[in-house]
Amino acid sequence: MATNTIESPSSIKNKKYTTIAAAAALLLVALVGMTFLIHTALNGNQIGGDFYTFWMAGREFFFERQNPYSAEVTQAIQMGVYGRPAQGVEDHLGYAYPAYNLLPLLPFVALDFSWADAAWIAFNLIILLVSVLASAPKTPRLVALTLPFFYPFTFCLLLGNFPVLFAAILFLFYSQFVFKKSRSQTVQILFGILLAWSTSKPQFMWLHLVFISLYVFRERLWPLAISFLASLAGMLILTWAWLPGWPSMWLAQLVEYTDYHLPITEFITTSLLKSFLPASTANGLTMVLFAAFIAIAVWLMVGWWRGKIEALPVMAWAGFVIFAIDPYGYSYAQITFWIPFVLWAITQKRQTTGFLLFWIVNFVITWVLFWLGSFVGVKAAVRDWPLLVYAVWLLWLLLSQAGKNSFIPSASPQLERNS
Repeated sequence: MATNTIESPSSIKNKKYTTIAAAAALLLVALVGMTFLIHTALNGNQIGGDFYTFWMAGREFFFERQNPYSAEVTQAIQMGVYGRPAQGVEDHLGYAYPAYNLLPLLPFVALDFSWADAAWIAFNLIILLVSVLASAPKTPRLVALTLPFFYPFTFCLLLGNFPVLFAAILFLFYSQFVFKKSRSQTVQILFGILLAWSTSKPQFMWLHLVFISLYVFRERLWPLAISFLASLAGMLILTWAWLPGWPSMWLAQLVEYTDYHLPITEFITTSLLKSFLPASTANGLTMVLFAAFIAIAVWLMVGWWRGKIEALPVMAWAGFVIFAIDPYGYSYAQITFWIPFVLWAITQKRQTTGFLLFWIVNFVITWVLFWLGSFVGVKAAVRDWPLLVYAVWLLWLLLSQAGKNSFIPSASPQLERNS
């Protein structure tokens, strides 16, 4: 006669830890393997210009306890990238982030640059894929496999900047808390730490963080809030103890960075307006549009707070606004508005042929715009036009919300079934 056995809580807990350990070991093996493959493929060719800045600053900060914002470090970075000091309006390549931004780089800065660069690319690629698959385990293979090859993501991975990591944090936060409604204290504490670190690039995260703050307050996620504040304080104290007075050094570097960038930068919105309006009109209208963008963001968040608007349109608008008022317009900054688009894609209940075709078309568009900007000379194509492409999807999303259209993904039930 068969008997049913009930596992004890300790046995279940041990199995959980075993599974986590096995997954971590598998990811470590994948990281090492991909690092060797990427290092071999690069064959001594140096890419990752942004990562070189972080790597050099990190070595000075962690190993020498020196000021990573100093003119000496900046010149060393220029020599490593340009082979000479920066000239004229060239990027001075100075490290211009808060010191705690360097903390995740600690395992990498101990390596020779060629190996560190390969490992950093592999690490970011793995984190991106894992975050998407963990957000919705039934994500179509086409979406998961092609996402790193959307031009903004590819550009960011090769350049070695941080937006891919910030995107991974947002994918997981929105899926775990907004869609799956997780309330695990452990998960809350972990995301408090991650979100605290993400403040190191506020120009990429600011409106997302505003919405997240409202969400945390409305849902009373107090462990997350406490973890966020404690982690941010801890990072500031730790880096201050390591290099006293670094905030004043950082602010001085930030002022210099702004001074030499301002003459050659222009808001994305202004640049688009100048395509069909006089410069003076475009400049004046920019400020009016900025006020309208913020007003719409507030209106959407109030509607969400009252339960009349779903979270996804708020996220989507946040991504639009962040990039629309970005004065630099680097291609990797476009990732901020691809985040809601990807979340929409991976939470669709039905992966129809039409949907997959829509995904492929957007994938191709990113590279067509890159080709127009880099090889045909249409500079606006790679910098400005992606926002217009995104705006088409955003408009449809907002109109669908206004009309209570069923195409708005009810992500929570789908993700709960997937999980």
